[in-house]
Amino acid sequence: MNEKFTGIVLFIRPHREKDSLVKIFTHEYGTKMFFVRGLQSLNHPLKKHLIPLTEHEYLGTIHQQGLSFLKEGHTLNVFKSIQSDPFKQAHAAYLSQLIDASIEDNCADQELFQIFKQSLAIVDQREDARPIQLLLQLKLLQRFGVQLNWENCLVCGSSEGIMDFSMAHQGVLCQKHLEVDPNRMHLSQKQIKILQLFSHLNLSQLGHVDISDNTYRRINEVIFEIYHELVGIKLKGESYLNQLYKVADQLMPSKVKGS
Repeated sequence: MNEKFTGIVLFIRPHREKDSLVKIFTHEYGTKMFFVRGLQSLNHPLKKHLIPLTEHEYLGTIHQQGLSFLKEGHTLNVFKSIQSDPFKQAHAAYLSQLIDASIEDNCADQELFQIFKQSLAIVDQREDARPIQLLLQLKLLQRFGVQLNWENCLVCGSSEGIMDFSMAHQGVLCQKHLEVDPNRMHLSQKQIKILQLFSHLNLSQLGHVDISDNTYRRINEVIFEIYHELVGIKLKGESYLNQLYKVADQLMPSKVKGS
């Protein structure tokens, strides 16, 4: 039986000579893998509806286990700026990988779907995608079972004065107890304040953010390390983002663009 549903394309993987496997985050059924025969042909009727990081309405056969199948598609949002801007596209691709890693296949999660859709819309509209990525990285940690304390010293509970983040203790330490972790992250107070702020924001509260490239770079290093050490994942999109900004920094040393 054919079902109507809405989804955002996560990725396409070639399968055999002309066929493809397409992973779609659907609003109704969660993340599903679809088999599309002949998709690698230039004139395939579904080709324009299966572009990664675009949203569509589909008609198809849904199987709870194994592969599902598509019959028709209707485009809802192509997020044009993401498709044309290499920085936005790289950030959006990383976020799609992070979303995919945070959810079990075949399990509907309409809240996460809306978060992902809203994130793509904001990335598409704004000049700098980095704040959206940082907010979502912090927000999704709890889905991996990681609860970080950015507010109060893990030893005495103080929220005053100089603080630093401890990976080993999964939270901040105040100036009196910095020696508890000799391998603490040595973040500046500005960096700590930004992480504290972003840990409490949701996407609808995210206004204009003015953060230097160096501050973003250091915070990125810490967040990626948190995902490596505490979550246990390193996504392909992370390496590409780092490479993209490294090249941009060499070409424009005075300012790395965020979009």
